[in-house]
Amino acid sequence: MKNKYTKHRIIGALLVCVAIVFFVLCGVIVNNGASTSDVLPMIFLGIAVVTLIVGLIWYAAATSKSRKFCSKCGLSMCGCEYEYQEVKREPATDNTYKVVVDIRAICPHCQSVKQFQKSFTVRYNENPQYHVDRFCRDKFGH
Repeated sequence: MKNKYTKHRIIGALLVCVAIVFFVLCGVIVNNGASTSDVLPMIFLGIAVVTLIVGLIWYAAATSKSRKFCSKCGLSMCGCEYEYQEVKREPATDNTYKVVVDIRAICPHCQSVKQFQKSFTVRYNENPQYHVDRFCRDKFGH
């Protein structure tokens, strides 16, 4: 596995699959003549809803955390060097413009390069570097 969050993403996906199975079981039981007062479909429905919510939260949290790690060595990208190149600039409103930049982050451990393309809405009196720095600080924990 590339990093520890890959396992957590798999667990989240499996929980979502289990929730789908419980939803299907609930539907099969109701379609086979169970009355609305039967407890079993309600229990399966409750288990399905809780499992679905937990699975989605687990998967989203693991995906968010895994972006802070190198995909090659699995170590933290905190402290990585990064550079950006402006790809496109177009007016958005009267006093803002949209900037699309390519960001290259270099892993401090294995020197692997992680590339992103990100767009920012920038005021005409601002430098896009501020937005790139803020994005990288949030993404990599600088």
